Amino acid sequence: MIIGVDAKTINQKQRTGIENYLIYLLQSLAKIDTKNQYWLYSPSKISAMSTKFKNRNFINKIIKFPLAWSQFGLSWEFFKNQPALDVFFSPAHSVPIYCPTKLVVTIHDLAFLDFSNYFTSRDLLRLKIITKRAVQKADKIIAISQSTKKDLLRHYHLPPEKIATIYSGYNRDLFEPAPQKVISKALKKYHINRPYLIYVGTLQKRKNLPRLISAFAILKEKHQIPHQLVIVGKKGWLFQDIFQRVKKLKISPEVVFCGFVPDSELPALLSGADLFVLPSLYEGFGFPVLEAAACATPVVVSGVSSLPEVVGNAGILVNPMKVGDISQGIYQVISNSALKTQLSQKARLQANKFSWEKSARQTLKVFEEVGSKNVK
Repeated sequence: MIIGVDAKTINQKQRTGIENYLIYLLQSLAKIDTKNQYWLYSPSKISAMSTKFKNRNFINKIIKFPLAWSQFGLSWEFFKNQPALDVFFSPAHSVPIYCPTKLVVTIHDLAFLDFSNYFTSRDLLRLKIITKRAVQKADKIIAISQSTKKDLLRHYHLPPEKIATIYSGYNRDLFEPAPQKVISKALKKYHINRPYLIYVGTLQKRKNLPRLISAFAILKEKHQIPHQLVIVGKKGWLFQDIFQRVKKLKISPEVVFCGFVPDSELPALLSGADLFVLPSLYEGFGFPVLEAAACATPVVVSGVSSLPEVVGNAGILVNPMKVGDISQGIYQVISNSALKTQLSQKARLQANKFSWEKSARQTLKVFEEVGSKNVK
């Protein structure tokens, strides 16, 4: 079987959830599948081809096209050359306008439908158009959580059998408790000089950072906690309120904005934290939660969307709409050393339930199922 893949984002240097999903999934497929061919379509040469995808069954197909590459560049290539693909896989919502083969697409979340006011008008329109086309054209949809599957059924009224729920994994070679020496080096680099709470994720409105910052300010004032709040992530949609909230509450010296941090440095920052906190209003999966758990860091997260699925009974769930509930959840952990130790142990056990190998095997099963059926 020949499986085409939209690998446009694989060379991106500052990778977030969707980019990591693609590269780790492909790496795991390369380990378990030497039988099928994978044609990785990209606008430029994939830098990882010589290291991560050494298998002869992984081939890079470079397609030059000036704009709307996934929709029109791939369409032009497919129309012009009519490649002998059995399945084409899109790892994130966007599919070619013209695709003469069977199609599998991964949908990560539908936040733009439930929290449309947290997106710019342009991005909202684009996401609505490309996602609707993707779910309509796909022969099979991969949802990265049961929560995302439920949202797909609710918004698009799809037959349940069209959707396969396949959880993602995490990089087990990287995310584990870091040695103290490595932690100290990272803390020095990012000017962290006291106990700290950590958030990791893109800086955007649905991550609910203004409420987290307000909850942190309450903890500083009411309980005089010695902690800093460390915020890791690049700027996303409508991020301005986050910085304005810090200034308004006059806690700038207590909040450390690290910006984008490469994966190689994240385990040290996660391992050194007293607590990982993510009060997001919506998550399709929540990679940073899993990575923090793998580093044995206690987690406090929202009890909404997919987060209870990822955390299980290994963390504290809070109401993301209530600042008081967020602050109470945080204080519950940092003020109780026995609970902190218990959650730390549970976190690692919970993380071990997720793996990229398991995800790759389930995804391969979907490819083989779709590729073997004459559905088009």
